[in-house]
Amino acid sequence: MRSIKKIQTGSFLRKAIFTFLLISGTTIVSFGQCPDPNNPDCGDVDPGGPGVPLDGGVSLLIAGGISYVAIKMRKQQLKKKATEQSVEK
Repeated sequence: MRSIKKIQTGSFLRKAIFTFLLISGTTIVSFGQCPDPNNPDCGDVDPGGPGVPLDGGVSLLIAGGISYVAIKMRKQQLKKKATEQSVEK
């Protein structure tokens, strides 16, 4: 019984460390842009420049998420139906 808890705790710890490193790594990268466009050290920064286009990529992510959930729900329904049929026999 102790070995099972030890394995689960180790797995949780690895996942927590990986998540922490992933989040801290992305926040370090996000500081790459110059916060002050008037600073001459920032280079050629256009404060009124075009924004980030979020329309195409976000819609594809939403569509992918919806299809993923639909597939998982369908598999779960089929599994439940098969279990019910095997219990009836």
